[in-house]
Amino acid sequence: MSTRIMSICWDLQMSPVQKAVLISLADQANDDGVCWPSADTICTRTCLSERAVRNALRWLEKAGALETSVRQGRSTVYRITADKFDAEYEDTPAPRAPRHQMPPAPDAPHPGMACPPPRHQMPDTPAPRAPRTVIEPSREPSKNRNAVPSTFGIDQMVANNPHGLSESVLRDFLINRKRLKAALTETAWNRLNAELDRVVEAGYSAEEAMVEVVTAGWRGVKLDWLRNRLEPQGADARIPVDLIVEAYHTQCPRLASVTVVDQKLMAMLAERWAEHEVHQDVSFWSDYFATASRIQSVFYRGQSRTPYFEALISRDVFRDVMEGRANA
Repeated sequence: MSTRIMSICWDLQMSPVQKAVLISLADQANDDGVCWPSADTICTRTCLSERAVRNALRWLEKAGALETSVRQGRSTVYRITADKFDAEYEDTPAPRAPRHQMPPAPDAPHPGMACPPPRHQMPDTPAPRAPRTVIEPSREPSKNRNAVPSTFGIDQMVANNPHGLSESVLRDFLINRKRLKAALTETAWNRLNAELDRVVEAGYSAEEAMVEVVTAGWRGVKLDWLRNRLEPQGADARIPVDLIVEAYHTQCPRLASVTVVDQKLMAMLAERWAEHEVHQDVSFWSDYFATASRIQSVFYRGQSRTPYFEALISRDVFRDVMEGRANA
């Protein structure tokens, strides 16, 4: 930095942008006023854009305060010539210079006659009593197009009750269907009675079968479902399902509760139960659900979910929790 060059540049009168560029050059110049910073360097030091820096350099050169020497493939060499600065140099019109007058041509048409009407100009409204154009539909719309099919109520169920089911069981079954959002129609009721015929032929009581349907939370009855529920075989008979579900509710009170253990959940529990002898202990399941209660989400059925009983006993989630890979 040349103190002599810097002191001269401070006294020169110009715009703030031009002064900032000149002072940046003087700060890097030697005693001869020569420096060769790049345009990026000047931009960084002055916090100006490249366009503003180049315009200021061009103005300083025209005003005589700067000489430039372009080098091929290298940065430009600048030489500060403060003694040649022309303080009267103006590159822009004076602030109070008169505006240029541009009168129209002598034969130009009047703008009000030649120009189109403005966009906001609206056409005249029709007469107050002018008839309205209404397109009538070709036919009347069907009134029952979106009608909900009629559902069976308790009266219809009692009237069509070939197996003599008690009214209390019928009411409980109807309540269960409503909870499952499965409206009971005449077709569904007839199919259920047909399946009850198979149940009775297999030696079961229709009343007891419907009690099991209500207890299990099923929306219907199948002979295979009833057999698997009433006559568990093999390992399924030894699984303490109620104790496992109780351990889940005790250790995971914030998670969704289990109301029904259907065949799908029973099969998943049987699979986990048979994987290792350690799994065949209720205390293991209590510890497992205690660990699962600290997990915020699990990846199940292709997406991240809040843990719940079915997900926690599925194979992949079960392994993630046991191996500590679940999102805690």
